[in-house]
Formats: sequence, structure tokens, C-alpha cells
Amino acid sequence: MGKIIQPPLLLYNFVDLSGIFSAVWNQHIYLRISRLWYQRGGFDDDPVKSIHMVMTDEKGNHANETVPNEVIDMFVDTLNERNLYKRARIYVRQWKAPIQDIDKVDGDNQLAFMDYVNDLYKFYKVAEVIFPVPLQNERRPRDYIHSQVHLNSKMRAILVDWIIEVHDMFDLMPETLYLIVYIIDRYLTKQLVLRRELQLVRDLVWITDNAYSRRQILRMEKAILNRLGWNLTVPTPYVFLARFAMAASSYNLNNYKEMMNMVSLFAELALMQYALVPSKPSMVAAAAVYAVRLTLKKTDPWTHTLKHYTGFTESQLIYSAKMLVTAHSTAPQSKLQVVYKKYCSKKLGRVALRPPAINFK
Repeated sequence: MGKIIQPPLLLYNFVDLSGIFSAVWNQHIYLRISRLWYQRGGFDDDPVKSIHMVMTDEKGNHANETVPNEVIDMFVDTLNERNLYKRARIYVRQWKAPIQDIDKVDGDNQLAFMDYVNDLYKFYKVAEVIFPVPLQNERRPRDYIHSQVHLNSKMRAILVDWIIEVHDMFDLMPETLYLIVYIIDRYLTKQLVLRRELQLVRDLVWITDNAYSRRQILRMEKAILNRLGWNLTVPTPYVFLARFAMAASSYNLNNYKEMMNMVSLFAELALMQYALVPSKPSMVAAAAVYAVRLTLKKTDPWTHTLKHYTGFTESQLIYSAKMLVTAHSTAPQSKLQVVYKKYCSKKLGRVALRPPAINFK
């Protein structure tokens, strides 16, 4: 802090606070102390431990400042409210928004198991990658389409589109949809499947139209379970969607329903994208939330709260989110429109009709 300048003063070189940037050390600015307070120990005559101020420039902009402890003695008797001071060598730190507690809305809900929720999601993050049995293979499906000589990514998209339609028709639980797509992708990762067998896999996990006999279906069921090691208990993107959506809606229950509908739209579009098959379920869920916030044109599409609860930075999600935004923008012209039509319904808030995100970086 420089020499005290007592008013009156011609402020022809008064630089406002908006012109101050980090790492610009030689810029000068005149500021008035609009508020000043000292923090002492437990008694009024204890030494001053810290000095805090609100500084105001000519345009009324405010800045909070703290005098460093090591130089408090130099300023404890010279700082006064309403005096004008010349400042130089200003250091500006980037402000970080506080991380919001998204669990406080359920603080009194004993059924929410608030004491365990953070540990539970930490476990999900581990379980989405590693099997509980060390001798088993990795949990995630791999890029398998090049090893499936009779199949391609377009055929997979047609299959998933049909599965989503049947799932909606029978009004099944949401987690069932994500689990069945996982089972198909992981089985195809491990097993070469002929084109005619793909329908049998499909009919097995849903409902048969009498195209295959009971014996054929049971044989395929056993083959799938054996190939997957009889382990079907895995975290899917659905496990993470509700929590990430709550973080995105700032634990505001009024916004949560629309946010959850939009996140579900992008998550189901993600099921159609073969390129996302090897991705972690938590990353797919986070990318869906990021795509929603881009669609809603949020000023800060990826907040510190979202980074904290998802574990992903914005740069880690750009590739996947861009894929989902593109899928949303091209959905009205796509031949596979089950997801689009589903989320155009009044029941789901017609969220698919929202204008797609533009100017994606």
C-alpha cells in the first residue's frame, strides 16, 4: 500500500477496479476505504491479528482486501475509513465459487442415508472399472466393432433404438434400460456374434416374438451369463444421473424435474453412440449434464460444484458432450427417432424440442 493521499484530489488518473488484472504489477489505482474492521484476540486490548477492508473506486466498484499478517504493524495506525489511498503492485486471485452442499435438502430424511452417500458414490467410481473378483476381466466393454466381422455400429444403433422403444412401451424401470445395453456391449466385447444371432440376443434380454424356441433362448441365456462370469451387478450411467443432475440444478427442487428430463434425454442419446461404449458410466452421465447446461446456455456451464461431485473437469467432457449436442441437433432428421420422439412428449416436458446448443467450443 502506497502513500496516503488526502482529499481533495483531482482524480484524472483514477483507474477503476475492472481494469485490474492478475500479474499486472505496475498499474496504479486510487481507492477509498468504505469499510474497515480489525480482528483481535479475546479482549479489546489484545494485539490486532488481521485487518479487513472494503475498497471502493470512483465508479462504485468494490473489492475486499486483507492486510497480510506480516505487515499489520505498518498499517494498524494509518488506515482510516473514507480516506483515499494510492495502490500499486496489486495481486489479483481468481475467485472460486463455493461448492454447494447438494445433500442438505435431505438432511432430515433418514431414508436418504446421508451418512453414507459420499462413500457410496466413491465405491461406484471404483466399481465401474474394477471387478470385485480379481481373476475376472475388466468391467467395461471395449471397442469391439472391428472384431465383429458380421456387425457394424449402425446395426448396433438400430438394436439400441429398438430396445429403447420396447422399454418405453412396457414402462420398465429406467435402470433396466442401461443395464441391458451394458450386457449387450460387454457380451459383444467378448464373443463373436453372427448377424442372425444378434436378434436372438435382443429377444433374449427383452421379449421374444416367437422367432426362436424356448430351448434356443435358454441356450443363449446361459452362453451370455457364462461369458460374463454371471456378474451383472455393475454401475451404469443411470446410477450417477440423479446425483449429477441435482448438482447441476443447485439442489433446487423446482428446477430438478426439468433438469432430470433433459439429462435423461442426453443419456439415452449417449446409449445410441457406439463411440461412447468404452467410456466410464460416470463420464457419460457427466457429459450428459454438461450437454444440458450448454443447451440451456448457462453462463458457467461447468461449475466448481459439478467438478467436485462428478470428479471431471470441463476439458475432460468436451469430446463426449459435443457428440451428444450433435446427436440432439440432428435428431429430427435421423432415421432413428425413438429417443427424440419420446422426449418430445408432454409427459417428459417436451425437452427434446429445446433449441440445440450452438457455438460449441
